[in-house]
Amino acid sequence: MVIVSRDDYDFTYESLESLRGKTVGVAEGWGYPDDFQNADFFTKDVAFDLKQSLQKLIRGRINLAIVEEFASRYAISQSFKDAVDTLKYSEISLQTNDLHVAFTRNHPGSEEIKNRFNAALAAMKADGSFQKILAFHGVLSADN
Repeated sequence: MVIVSRDDYDFTYESLESLRGKTVGVAEGWGYPDDFQNADFFTKDVAFDLKQSLQKLIRGRINLAIVEEFASRYAISQSFKDAVDTLKYSEISLQTNDLHVAFTRNHPGSEEIKNRFNAALAAMKADGSFQKILAFHGVLSADN
């Protein structure tokens, strides 16, 4: 989870204290770190979902938004194409979460499915096709 801001807003995230006095967009139902949830020195503007929070940010109704970076980049590339180059993401994360894919152990071929999945993912990362897919969907720039 990172902080996204408009590029015309002078802001650099260094710690929660950086949010003091700001209006920060959050999406209803998302899991935010306890220290963020408990902080009372900035205003949390609750949106129905990520898209609504990003729309508020783009229109200047909030200063910042707390987002999952890949989800945000994808949502912006799909719904706010004109804003893709007008937003910036913090270099420091508010929180980092691992992403896991689960396979049921009840399936007779689950171990083979898991191994084939992991091998295919490793091959895609090695040949660059994984990064191309992310870039195609607006999650990474084509340069990454």
